[in-house]
Amino acid sequence: MATDRRRPEREQEQEQGEPVREPGYYRDLANASSDPAVLHELARCPYPFVQHAVAANPCTPPAALAELAVLCGRAPGARAPWNDNRLLLLLARHPAADRAVLSAAVDAAAARLTARTRPYRAVLALAERPELRTEELLALARLPGASARLRGGLRRALAARRPLPEPKPEPKPGPEQGPGAGAGPDQTISRSTP
Repeated sequence: MATDRRRPEREQEQEQGEPVREPGYYRDLANASSDPAVLHELARCPYPFVQHAVAANPCTPPAALAELAVLCGRAPGARAPWNDNRLLLLLARHPAADRAVLSAAVDAAAARLTARTRPYRAVLALAERPELRTEELLALARLPGASARLRGGLRRALAARRPLPEPKPEPKPGPEQGPGAGAGPDQTISRSTP
């Protein structure tokens, strides 16, 4: 009598001609890739260790980082706290994280603090980023999940951070004052007459 067993998915995929990839393949690809499009696609991978590899890769574009930050803020109590807190820390330290990414990371940290998942290291790493305003970071200290130790560390980190260098204003050209306007007192400008 024949048994009605289903063939494993792997065999079915191999017969369909699609390559079977182990999760480690995607992590290795995220670690080694310098292609922003590949990294952006890998940011959508459901495996936390792949998301960590994408967030740690310096070639990851800001759009992919922002997606990961939004992911950290979604259902913070339903996802694994350690994985998301580590992901948030990697995002806060990423060299390509722009203001939009960091703002999304602050929102995610707020959601995680409210859910009491303790993203303390990520909050302190965000406090070191001069792109963020002091007020928005101090608001994190007032959330229910912020411990007294986090509040003190946040104040110290904010006091120690260096502001972004101010861009030098470009000199504005003044109105022309006729021939010789740029000449100093000892300089003369001679005109040749045709």
